[in-house]
Amino acid sequence: MFKKKKFLIGGIILLLAVVYLGYTGFVSSATYYYTVSEYSQLDKVPGNSTIRIGGQVAEGSVVQQGSNISFNLVEGDKSLAVTYQGAVPDTFKPGVDVVVEGKMGTGSTFEAKSILTKCASKYSPA
Repeated sequence: MFKKKKFLIGGIILLLAVVYLGYTGFVSSATYYYTVSEYSQLDKVPGNSTIRIGGQVAEGSVVQQGSNISFNLVEGDKSLAVTYQGAVPDTFKPGVDVVVEGKMGTGSTFEAKSILTKCASKYSPA
């Protein structure tokens, strides 16, 4: 009888550990991003915390000087100036949906630390 209780208690502990690890892994990987209009409506802009903002690269706004690039991120009638230093993804171009991750810099310019381009939901050959 004592052997069955040991296995039951051990199984419960193991199950709780698996559930806990699964939950913490899910919570840490589930990240939210603001749209440009949601970000512009925030009462308090997160100061020093890293945030993600999603939108579309505005046509004619991309300016690249060496490894520095600046562009406007738009959604509807809202716009956000973004600067980034580094290599951009191959699929980055005007009109593409992107998610930028970084912090609000000086003035009203967002300083991106990474740029993620959204893949098209359907492949269309050239």
